[in-house]
Amino acid sequence: MDIPTRQALIMAVVPEGDRMAAAALTNAARYSVRPLAPTISAALQHIAIGAPLVMAGSIKLLYDAAILSWAKKGKYLTRTIN
Repeated sequence: MDIPTRQALIMAVVPEGDRMAAAALTNAARYSVRPLAPTISAALQHIAIGAPLVMAGSIKLLYDAAILSWAKKGKYLTRTIN
């Protein structure tokens, strides 16, 4: 899921009063974890050359599936946005 799509989905699921906090939390999490990626990738490459790609894809798949599951259960996604 691309960043704009994911952000739009989160904004559709989160109640209107909590949207700023949700956006801040997702952006803070993304930017705080980003510096760790090269270190973890280097460590995973010692296991197998494609291990960083498999690990990153798996994490992204689980994250996107969790957001989609949350959105399907949420009551806010069913309303129309004008």
